[in-house]
Formats: sequence, structure tokens, C-alpha cells
Amino acid sequence: MIEDPILRAFDRLVERHGKRRLVASEEQDATVDELSCLADSVSDLATASGVPNHGIVALAATNGPGFFGGYIGLRKAGHTVLLVDWPMPEAALEKTLRALGAVGALIVSEPWPESVSYT
Repeated sequence: MIEDPILRAFDRLVERHGKRRLVASEEQDATVDELSCLADSVSDLATASGVPNHGIVALAATNGPGFFGGYIGLRKAGHTVLLVDWPMPEAALEKTLRALGAVGALIVSEPWPESVSYT
């Protein structure tokens, strides 16, 4: 397995500062531990989907914990993350996925998602 410096740094952050607030808005905040749980959920869904590791997976997400959790989770699942504009029209997204050989997409429409879904 290739060592991932972003995941290594995030794991250190979880170990040392899990209760620290990492993302905040006027209405809500999310701790390092909460974002780690969201990333784990994304990783579990991506792995369970049967999509091969090391494939390109698009991430279209609004700003917020959903973006952060999606990005870290896809990397944990072994994917190369292709960042695409939010909201990208479906036809343009499909064309981009085909052109770049992407194996899937994670669409995060809520900045503060209650759950995640993977396609």
C-alpha cells in the first residue's frame, strides 16, 4: 500500500486533537472526531460498492464537512479523487467521468450531511 501523507497527517490530528472543532459555521460546528466518522462512512460505502481501489472517483460537494469527509473517505478507500464543480450538470459530469476513466462519483449536496451515498 502506498503511504498517503494527507491521511497520515489527518490520523495524527485525530489522535492528538479529536475533540477539537475543525469546521464551523454560524449555525453548526464539527469536531475532528465527527469528520473522521463521516470519512469512515464514505470509505466503508466506497469499499462496499465493489468499485476497484486506485480508481478515479469524482467528488462534487458543497463547502463544509461533507466535502472534507468525502475527500478523506475516498482517499481512505484507495481512490484518486477528481474534484468537480458543484453543481455540475449531470450530462457534463457523465461526459467528464467517461473522458477520464472514472469508476464512480460521490455527490454531496448538503454541506452538513446526516449521511452519505455513493454511486
